[in-house]
Amino acid sequence: VTRGSIIYGNSTPAWDELVIGAAGDVLGSDGTDAAWRKFRLASDGATASTSSTTDVTLKSITVAGGNIGANGMLVIKLMIKFNGTTNTKIWNVKLGATTFFTKTEAAATVHYFMVEVFIQNKNAQNAQLSWMNVSYNNLADGTADDGNISRIWTSDAVDTSADATLAITGNVTNAADSIDLLWWQAYVIK
Repeated sequence: VTRGSIIYGNSTPAWDELVIGAAGDVLGSDGTDAAWRKFRLASDGATASTSSTTDVTLKSITVAGGNIGANGMLVIKLMIKFNGTTNTKIWNVKLGATTFFTKTEAAATVHYFMVEVFIQNKNAQNAQLSWMNVSYNNLADGTADDGNISRIWTSDAVDTSADATLAITGNVTNAADSIDLLWWQAYVIK
């Protein structure tokens, strides 16, 4: 007996052992065999900041090729804070070489953004339909700001059968301003 292992039927057919997966893995299936899969790719509450006038990566992680599958979904949630004057601040959600979403804002005060991104493979590992919800608030902590929501959709063609870097990037037009990525999460739903 090996701690954490499970017994499964292999292709022989015979009983076999599937040893425990890595931390955060979930048991899944490829339609034929049982296998450990990544569900949560990232969960990070450490703030990443930039005052750069060129696009910099605030957070990133590699999405393993084939992990999303032909009909799986990549879900990203994050909270961003803009600081500074009325100069333009930009953040992006990228997968591989493709920018799925860009949000540009010329915020005169502090703005907080809560973002949800859904990237759905459409019956192929190289065709996506994506949606992003962005709500924002520039009021004091604990104060409601109703109605500040934007929604964006895109169709893209990233080959998710190969490894691809998921990245949140940002830049400002005035180095006196800054962008803070306060936290982010990314996971796969199959």
